[in-house]
Amino acid sequence: LDKWKQDNATGTDLSDAYVFATDKTIYAVSKTKVQQLTPEDIFEWDADEGEGFLKRKESFDKDNLPETLVIPNKLNGQDVTMLVGGFANCTKIKMIDFSQCTALIAIGASAFESCTNLEGKITLPASLTTIQTNAFQGCAKITEVDFSACTALESLAGFNECAGLVTVDLSKCTALK
Repeated sequence: LDKWKQDNATGTDLSDAYVFATDKTIYAVSKTKVQQLTPEDIFEWDADEGEGFLKRKESFDKDNLPETLVIPNKLNGQDVTMLVGGFANCTKIKMIDFSQCTALIAIGASAFESCTNLEGKITLPASLTTIQTNAFQGCAKITEVDFSACTALESLAGFNECAGLVTVDLSKCTALK
C-alpha cells in the first residue's frame, strides 16, 4: 500500500491523523503491481527423479508462495505424476488445491512436512494411490482429509503428528494395502 486518498484514486492524500467522516469514499493506492504466479514460476521437474516428478523450484523463495498452493495437472505439457517436495517448513501455505490433478499418483516423503499454517480440509484427487512417509507430518491445523475420490490406496503413511486431524473420508476406497 502506497497511500490513502480521499474521494478517488487521484484525490487528496490522507495522513495518519485524518478523522474519517461518514459518507466519504476512501481509496487505497498502490504502486506495486500484484504478480500473478504461474505453475512455471513455482514448480520444476526433479532431474534426479525423472519425468513427471514435480518439486518447488529451488530458486523460488518459499516465503513468496501463495497462501493457496494450486498443484497443476501438467507442467510444460507433461503430466504431473508425483509431487516430490520442496515445500517442507513453508509456513505461508494455508491451503493446497489438488482439483486440477488427474494423473497425480503419489505425494513424496516430507513434501509438506511442518507446513504449520496448512489448515482445514485437504481433498485428494482420484488418481492418488500413495502418500509417502511424513508427507504432511506436523501439519497440526489440518482437520480433515478427503480420500473419497480415491478407490485404491497403497500407503497412507504421511499424517503423523497432525493433532487437529479429526476426519478421514475413505468412503469409496475399495482397496487399501
